[in-house]
Amino acid sequence: MIYNSTIWLNDKRVDLTSADDLSTFDNYEQGILLFIKEWLSGSNRFTLHTSGSTGIPKEIEVTRNQMIASAKATVNFLKIAQKTPVTVCIDARYIGGKMQLVRALIHDLPLQIITPTTRLMDQLDALPSLGLMSLVPLQLYNLLDAAPQILNKASAVLIGGAPVQANYLTKLTSTAPPVYHTYGMTETISHVALKHLNGEDLSDEFTSLPGIELATDDRGCLVITGEVTGNQPVTTNDIVELTSPSTFLWKGRYDNVVNSGGVKIFPEEVDKLIASELDAVVPGAQFFTSGVPDEKLGQRLVLCIESAQNIEVSGLIETLKAKLPAYHAPKHIYILEHFIKTSSGKVDKLKTVDSVLS
Repeated sequence: MIYNSTIWLNDKRVDLTSADDLSTFDNYEQGILLFIKEWLSGSNRFTLHTSGSTGIPKEIEVTRNQMIASAKATVNFLKIAQKTPVTVCIDARYIGGKMQLVRALIHDLPLQIITPTTRLMDQLDALPSLGLMSLVPLQLYNLLDAAPQILNKASAVLIGGAPVQANYLTKLTSTAPPVYHTYGMTETISHVALKHLNGEDLSDEFTSLPGIELATDDRGCLVITGEVTGNQPVTTNDIVELTSPSTFLWKGRYDNVVNSGGVKIFPEEVDKLIASELDAVVPGAQFFTSGVPDEKLGQRLVLCIESAQNIEVSGLIETLKAKLPAYHAPKHIYILEHFIKTSSGKVDKLKTVDSVLS
């Protein structure tokens, strides 16, 4: 396979045919270029690293054909035109960023690679077109706050890694290109379903990519089968409601469900319901609800907020009680200056909760 398109890495054009000496690049850049050279050499197996957001980080081995199937499904689903650039500004050591590279390589699309940062305004503003780009929520938030017009240079925007806060979903209504929330994991070679976050096709449902079969197990958790999984079923811990053979509503993580006095509570659903109330009190703050042990109830729901400011907790709890269904209001609120993060920058909810309980 020959890659004829250009590679721009942090504003420098890279000629892979003469880039044998990688010492002029930093460790992150070297890792990307080594993967690209390995791909172009025809390697058939690749080692991927999970992010550790839902468990202990681990290595898994996947085939070239699995990665090609995933890349083709995304480009075909989004109808990405020839010569459209692919902008990579999320961490390419993990599957989301790595598959952006593969999408460009197999479709011979120009690559624009930027070392990940949460504030991308200057780097993206300098590019004439962003094409197909992928962001984590925090990058999206900073762009919407500081320079939302930059997003209009994209053909399509993929958002992954965590749910998008409700107040920023509202801001997306003025964004011209389609913006999608992704569903997937390393084991499914990046996303296998997309949810439209703006425009006429705005939806609460995820739609699976071509070639993906969906089912649920006896827990109500999603089971995924397709060429991207080696045609072997991958059983997730995500509780979903299948609305058709190719669409589903995501309810929450099976291992996050809180059983409080016999009432099952999905923290992810509570998070959606309280987002606007919290944004009025602590604009833009990250937060999550979770279950902690309780002698009487078995578990009780608590709310963790990342903020350096003082918050009148008792009043906020009463406000949330009035808004939420019975038994769904948090029993306690913890204010932390910083959440604990995984190596890939995602919030480590388990360790964060453990830190406030210890």
